[in-house]
Amino acid sequence: MMTRLDELLSGEKLFIGAHRGFSSNYPENTLLSIWEGVRLGVDLVEVDVSLTSDEIPVLAHDFRLERCSNAKGHIHEFSLSELKRLDFGGHKHSMFSGLKLPTLEEFVEMMLPAAHVLINIDFKVYPHTMKTVQKVMPILQSAGLIDRCIFNCVDCDVVEYLCDHYGKRTVGAPYFYPGILNFKTGGNGTISKLWGVCFPQKDLTPEHAEYYRSRGVSVVCTSPDTPEQVKQSLSCNAVLPLCNDPRNFIKAASDAGIWKPYA
Repeated sequence: MMTRLDELLSGEKLFIGAHRGFSSNYPENTLLSIWEGVRLGVDLVEVDVSLTSDEIPVLAHDFRLERCSNAKGHIHEFSLSELKRLDFGGHKHSMFSGLKLPTLEEFVEMMLPAAHVLINIDFKVYPHTMKTVQKVMPILQSAGLIDRCIFNCVDCDVVEYLCDHYGKRTVGAPYFYPGILNFKTGGNGTISKLWGVCFPQKDLTPEHAEYYRSRGVSVVCTSPDTPEQVKQSLSCNAVLPLCNDPRNFIKAASDAGIWKPYA
């Protein structure tokens, strides 16, 4: 019997993801945003992980604090106790003031009961990326969540590490993406260790999508939120749209009879 992860990795079925949770309406990467995404009925939630100065994995997209908190500086220069005193909700709206930066372990505990929802862990490239991976993977293994997870990274050394040490083909970036590191082509190159490639919406074209599909790599995109972007994603046969606001994709895919909530 195929698991939910098997179904996703087959590339034959549409899965709708919540990008940093329901981040159009709630502060991104907070437990509130993530759970509201789950409540919408998505198949997967995507989160970003960084390390604190005391090497605790926390959910955060940016390495700096300014955009999503009431402080300044790099996350990895603060301890967890220091970060827990900051406000990670008020930047979105005053009604969210007081929301805290979640740890990976807090996220894991929240997600355990939602057993049908897959998890996408995005490892951003910064000086501590490999150490972050090495801290995150045992936590996921200990919680029994490793087989509900896929992983993103544009650092090909991390892609290869996840494949070689954990048997996880991951999601990378298009070869032309400016942030990609150490892209290796050929039969045993990085592309052979990718399950998918994540396109920023502006770069998603039928030609780009076909380049990877013809090589057995699935198409992921971020973030198709408007009806026009949803149509673009569907026309390119993206199997995993990561949406800031999944509602338009859910409606369009449901109306077209190509997706339904997990039962």
